[in-house]
Amino acid sequence: MSEQETFQPIELFYSYAHRDERLRKRLETHLSALRQQGVITEWHDRKIVAGTDWKQSIDAHLTTAAVILLLISPDFLASDYCYGVEMQRALARHSAGEASVIPVILRPVDWQGTPFAHLQCVPTAAKPVTTWTNRDKAFRDVATAIRTAIEQMHPRHSPSPAAQQTISFQSPLPVPTQSQTIPSDYHSCVLSYATEDQAFAEKLHADLQSKSVSCWFAPHDLRIGDKMRAQIYEAIQGKDKLLLILSEHAVKSDWVEREVELAFERERQPPETLVLFPIRLDDAVMHTHTAWAGDIRRIRFMGDFLQWQDEQCRLTHKFAKTGRYASEEENGEDMELRQL
Repeated sequence: MSEQETFQPIELFYSYAHRDERLRKRLETHLSALRQQGVITEWHDRKIVAGTDWKQSIDAHLTTAAVILLLISPDFLASDYCYGVEMQRALARHSAGEASVIPVILRPVDWQGTPFAHLQCVPTAAKPVTTWTNRDKAFRDVATAIRTAIEQMHPRHSPSPAAQQTISFQSPLPVPTQSQTIPSDYHSCVLSYATEDQAFAEKLHADLQSKSVSCWFAPHDLRIGDKMRAQIYEAIQGKDKLLLILSEHAVKSDWVEREVELAFERERQPPETLVLFPIRLDDAVMHTHTAWAGDIRRIRFMGDFLQWQDEQCRLTHKFAKTGRYASEEENGEDMELRQL
């Protein structure tokens, strides 16, 4: 019997609040290609047969599902059963490597600090589905991410060549190309930034990639279901520089602060080379009373990108110029803090 004949679809479980049922149905519609291709089967509590024990049915499918979607909303977090039972069981299986949990942010809600906050959420940048101008684009983004996650977990679940001729899909994570590994005159780096500054980070990342700079960027390099904080810390340890994007949002970010601390920890390790490489988008760092940001202001040269929106095509040029000054610092030259 051929591999294709023994192929079994992956079970996907929806954990959601009933007030979000309409949104869940729209997501189901966007996953129809995966269903039609035989890649997934889906289960949610509306499929419970009358007369059966609903708790046992839910638990049985939570135990067998390979992919568990947490449809996050204010009602999900307020639900004792969704939050206290289904989510906890799902995360336990994720930690054990038995299933992949994908949080889908449906509606705006404060989910920071929740047990799933360390996971990569969808849609892109964890922007809630209902805040997108076009919700179909948001659900397409989610569906593409789910497909990619399934392919990463189970490579055999890619569609057959015949299906690929009629149905195309794009991964939200770039496939490494030869150009990304070409030796560069620049250091490799990790981008550290606040979520509110993602537009700048996206443009800078694209510009650096076009110049063959090895640049780790969370939205592109994190895989669905990864433990986000652990992967970011690993990247900071592995790359030459932490390119810190400072702004009014960044100086208030606990995540950015921790990434800065890790960079300083690396700098204290032999051979004691500079790791932290700051640039600023506004004047917030010049006036903040935040201790770590104030330290950077006093001891580090900062690249000036205040006019970045008017000079988008010059990002790489300015990055290279900033990098030249950083190299001078590393060589022990006495530099005054000044702006480009």
